[in-house]
Amino acid sequence: KGIQIVPDDSGGCHYEPTGATVPQWQVHRWVTDPMPFDFTMTKNATVDFFTRSLSDLSYTGTLCIYLFDRHEGGSRPENNLLRNSEAAGEPSYWTYSGESNGQWPQGRWAEVRVPMTFAETTIPTGDRLGLAFSVDGSSDSGAVPILYDHPDYRARIEIETPTPLNAG
Repeated sequence: KGIQIVPDDSGGCHYEPTGATVPQWQVHRWVTDPMPFDFTMTKNATVDFFTRSLSDLSYTGTLCIYLFDRHEGGSRPENNLLRNSEAAGEPSYWTYSGESNGQWPQGRWAEVRVPMTFAETTIPTGDRLGLAFSVDGSSDSGAVPILYDHPDYRARIEIETPTPLNAG
């Protein structure tokens, strides 16, 4: 059930897969429709999703989470990653590393909420807001399932914004 994201070929969080083993399974991205008007995000968002261990096995792992502005103006989309303003060095990702014991949730779909803080940013008219997941290559999992588009388990992103719904 859900999408199964395979760890990268090398340790760390990578928005672009570092290896050639199965790069198409190492990063999963979603984007919104093009913004009908400038959309300002004021420093805070939360991603909410359900996950569990693959085959209910015991393992640890780190899910890497990215927010980005996708601009589609040239021959190839340009993705501008937002930076985690609460982490040292302000990396371009946030992480989830299992439950309190460091193990990935077993025997059930567990709801995970990951708060994200970043510098205020505006997604310009015509650009798309994107969310991506990858798995740290040093994780000892075979894959990490993420459940979305399921009627019983919501997956969403909550964004703090001053942009009114009828801005367009």
